[in-house]
Amino acid sequence: MSTVALILPDFLLIALGFVLRRATPLGAELWPGIEKLTYFVLFPALLFYANARTRIDLGAAAPLLAVVIAAIAAGMALGLAGKAVFRPPQPVFGAAFQCAFRFNSYIGLALAARLAGERASR
Repeated sequence: MSTVALILPDFLLIALGFVLRRATPLGAELWPGIEKLTYFVLFPALLFYANARTRIDLGAAAPLLAVVIAAIAAGMALGLAGKAVFRPPQPVFGAAFQCAFRFNSYIGLALAARLAGERASR
């Protein structure tokens, strides 16, 4: 399966949200509430549910865990390098730095489910 086919549904869902916000009469005051509900309630519930059903073989998972830690460290290093290159104000840097290594779990969970099927969600 191609990479585009794996991630296209997720990006289409994001695009749908963008279109709904711009093209519907739903007020702008509605969307911050939806974002908070998703971020603080629904997504943590999804993570808890997925993790509670997962059986982890630490021996088999160790190489993958090392790759994940390396990817996070690389994101952090690149985020810090961006501070030296672009010299943003501190609040802008803080927000941008977090984006260098956070929020990848949304895409990661979606890709895992598509790559491994039902096994990925147990």
